[in-house]
Amino acid sequence: VPPLAEWVASQGGDVSVVQAADAAQLGVGLVAARAVRRGDRLLSVPEELAITAESALRSELLGAYLVEFEPYLADYSFIAVALLNEERLGEQSSLAPWLSSACWQVEQHD
Repeated sequence: VPPLAEWVASQGGDVSVVQAADAAQLGVGLVAARAVRRGDRLLSVPEELAITAESALRSELLGAYLVEFEPYLADYSFIAVALLNEERLGEQSSLAPWLSSACWQVEQHD
């Protein structure tokens, strides 16, 4: 996933200590790319690249709609809606490099 690592770095993050690896039936995971010790920072991702319930509620596009459901739905619901919206935006999404990466390539079964 080097292009993804480059994109994260261009946004102020660092994922150079980890690399993507097949996690058996769980999909893609991260493993240390070198020896690490307790206390080592393995990765850093700027908050702007994270989809959180708070960022979904602050969204110019979604926030006004989601706030009506805030007391009734769990945080993961807001995250799911925001993620679906980013997918809908496609290449226009600020997260397009992440969403189009191998991390999201799901094997389809009939």
